[in-house]
Amino acid sequence: MAAKKKKSLALAVCLFVLLVTLIPGTVRAADDDDVDWNKGVLAYLVVDAGDAQTVIGSADTIHFRLYDLNGDPYSGSVSGYITDPDDEVTYVSISGGQGNYSIANFNFDKLGSYSIFLWDQYDNYAGGTVKVVEPVITLTGKPVVHSESKVSVKIADPDGRVLARQSITVDGTEVGAGSSSYTTLFDGTFTFTITPKKPGTVSIIYGGHVVGTVEVVPAYTPGSRIGAQAADNMQLSVAVAQSGWTKASTVILTRDDVVADAMVAVPLSKKYDAPILMTPSQRLSNEVLHEILNLGAETVYMIGGTGAISPEIENELQTFGITTYRLAGANRYDTAAQIAELVGPSERVYLAYGYGEPDAIAVSAFAAAQGAAILLTDTHSLPEETQSRLKQISPGEVVLLGGTGIISSAVETQLSGQYAVKRWGGADRYGTQQIIFQNLLTQETPLYIASSSVSPQDAVQGNPKGDALLAAALAAKVGGCVMSVPQSSLPAAVSYSLLYNKGYISEATVVGNSESVQTTLEYQIHELVKH
Repeated sequence: MAAKKKKSLALAVCLFVLLVTLIPGTVRAADDDDVDWNKGVLAYLVVDAGDAQTVIGSADTIHFRLYDLNGDPYSGSVSGYITDPDDEVTYVSISGGQGNYSIANFNFDKLGSYSIFLWDQYDNYAGGTVKVVEPVITLTGKPVVHSESKVSVKIADPDGRVLARQSITVDGTEVGAGSSSYTTLFDGTFTFTITPKKPGTVSIIYGGHVVGTVEVVPAYTPGSRIGAQAADNMQLSVAVAQSGWTKASTVILTRDDVVADAMVAVPLSKKYDAPILMTPSQRLSNEVLHEILNLGAETVYMIGGTGAISPEIENELQTFGITTYRLAGANRYDTAAQIAELVGPSERVYLAYGYGEPDAIAVSAFAAAQGAAILLTDTHSLPEETQSRLKQISPGEVVLLGGTGIISSAVETQLSGQYAVKRWGGADRYGTQQIIFQNLLTQETPLYIASSSVSPQDAVQGNPKGDALLAAALAAKVGGCVMSVPQSSLPAAVSYSLLYNKGYISEATVVGNSESVQTTLEYQIHELVKH
């Protein structure tokens, strides 16, 4: 009987132990306060700063950190997927541990936000975002049809992080140049050389996506005539200024009835990035005043004495808070010397006949590019003002513009004792212009075509035309040159010069109305230099 009671008691104890182990919290209730239920529970995800943004076409490894509810690094296996901007889902493999995880080589081929969703074995979730953007492409170089052209490319994201050691494809099939692959350097750059056969677009491709384009331009483009509706020098000067300048702190102002005063002013225009405007001597035209104010000019250099630009004009400019300077010598040689002083010292000085406006204007844009002054001389003697300025400039070389009938051998001999002297002179103004181009046009450049009627002797009616002077100032600004032509025909020297230099002429633009250069001649010039 006693043995039976002991057996029943043992069975009851076993049942009690089993019961308490099956009821959650029964045996753990006493030590719940010692357990951290937040530890090891997946809570949130932080994408590494360098991976939170990438460019389209990238196949990147995304690095991120996982944390538990305590904010401590999470350690454990996770599963996940990524949704693209169109909500298409791609399941991915996640590797890592101790808080540091990654998704390898994911292709980002759409612009917008990609969402990362992760979960652990207990279905605790975490998420993050990667933004996909267009890269920033920096291009240097302009491919030209039928010309071997070098183009440098730099690829980075909008924050400036470069795409280093990445494969890039340059697709030139549209321009007849085929397709080639390149690898960016550690600074995100690469350079390619291309010889396009026709105009079109060259595509820069990264990861199968066009991330940039390069336009191939024709070797020659006919420019649109400037000042087609301009009735006079004043109106044309405004049209040229508006074509080349939106703002200018400095303006050069000269009279509108002669070109001689300002025929050596183009290097000064280049130095100060100043358009040349022309006005009647006794009053400032409303159009010119409006343009000066529109440009925001703070300084105006007036060329010529009070007979050329009246005191009333100067006073009117000053009422608008504009500082004025007058460049006026006792004669045109002195005025040229004053302009040369502002241009500054140079290794070369060009010397033109004092009444030879065509020669001075023909060289002016080239001289401006060199920072070289243009001085004036008489045919048989060197004026004192010119001698004095030459001594102050002390150039290594003096170039005489014109033959011995324009600047005599006596002047050349006088200069040869102190300077290295060259002479560029043709049979006439067009021959001299041809020689100037032959010596100075050595690279691709835009060409401006303008009337050669620049001196009083050329003006059958009315005033000499300022077209070539104004065009030269614009040419100097954009790195171009100016060629003067008669109204309706091309002298042999001009035709030869255009043909000889056509490979250097990227664009030709006529400056002035059809009374200056006829439209039929304009068409003839375009056909002559087209290539």
